[in-house]
Amino acid sequence: MDRRSRPGLVRAGLLSASVVMSAGLHGESRAENTGGTGPSERALELTLHEIPGQPNMIELLVTANTQKNVGVRYVLNVSGRSTSRQAGATQITPQSKAPLSRVRVNKSPGWCAVLDVEQDDGVSYFLEKGECGTRA
Repeated sequence: MDRRSRPGLVRAGLLSASVVMSAGLHGESRAENTGGTGPSERALELTLHEIPGQPNMIELLVTANTQKNVGVRYVLNVSGRSTSRQAGATQITPQSKAPLSRVRVNKSPGWCAVLDVEQDDGVSYFLEKGECGTRA
């Protein structure tokens, strides 16, 4: 996935270096780092939770997780049967685990969630969940 296919932060001029993390429904993950960003430098996480009693629904959470004071700007784009876009900017303090965004989505074929993040310390990355690589 390149910058042209990720309009959220690119349009706002907020994307520079990238980190890619992909995960399936059962925790499979792949990480690709560029620009020197490792997991310890990322202030936000994108997690997926299955919803008990609703086998076709999942919940995506954008959560703060950092060891330092850092400002972040983020855009969460979720697509599948419908499309949702949430964006925000905040200052995060150490040890903060506060959820910043929560989205419930149907696990329809081809669903995809992409979180674009830029931190005020210069770290930029995007995280993916779902079937983002299989979409046309």
